[in-house]
Amino acid sequence: GNGNGRRRTDGEAKKNALVHLCAWIVGWVVALVGVSQAVMSRAGVAPMDWIRATYGFRFVAEDLSPNLGCFWYFFTEMFDNFRDFFLFAFDYFPVVLCVPVVVRLGADEPVFCVFVARLLCVVFSPYPTLGDAAGYLALLPLFRTRLAGAEGIGYLVCAGYVVSALLSPIMWRLWIVDRVANANFFFATTLAWMVTQSALCALCVDRVVTHARVSKKKSD
Repeated sequence: GNGNGRRRTDGEAKKNALVHLCAWIVGWVVALVGVSQAVMSRAGVAPMDWIRATYGFRFVAEDLSPNLGCFWYFFTEMFDNFRDFFLFAFDYFPVVLCVPVVVRLGADEPVFCVFVARLLCVVFSPYPTLGDAAGYLALLPLFRTRLAGAEGIGYLVCAGYVVSALLSPIMWRLWIVDRVANANFFFATTLAWMVTQSALCALCVDRVVTHARVSKKKSD
């Protein structure tokens, strides 16, 4: 009886924490949109213009300038007839991947779910930057106890981040400035950047799920 009551209380506390987190995120989004609208209205910019140029850009990806993402290469090489389909697939693939993570860990690890969602959005972003990676990497130390035992693979992931970040400007210069390389050189570094982030996501999800399973067995 006491055990069931304790589990029920813990479950309610976790649900309340998840609701508070969602409310906190929605509140900040509404506040930031309101501030942006106030600033843009003073500059004479219509609401739909700045919304399309910021939030809407992800869903149309009209600018295919080379960057750390894979959109520019993929959509440059693709036939226009398939553009809308693959644009839809790229935009909603992070949502599809987040669903099982939220279902499995949403009640116990809401902050980790935010970390995974942010990471996947960066991986499939049409114009990612190094600053975008800093956004989810800042949350990584929060899960250090759950990621214990993955130091070996973590070292390889860190090496992938460093190598990709160092090679990308070099390959860019060889291709754009010096004209001694082609697009495949720079695309190789962007592909390595994407694979490294995907490996980090898979590693973290595996370790957190394993930690949750072990903790549940101990509590039982």
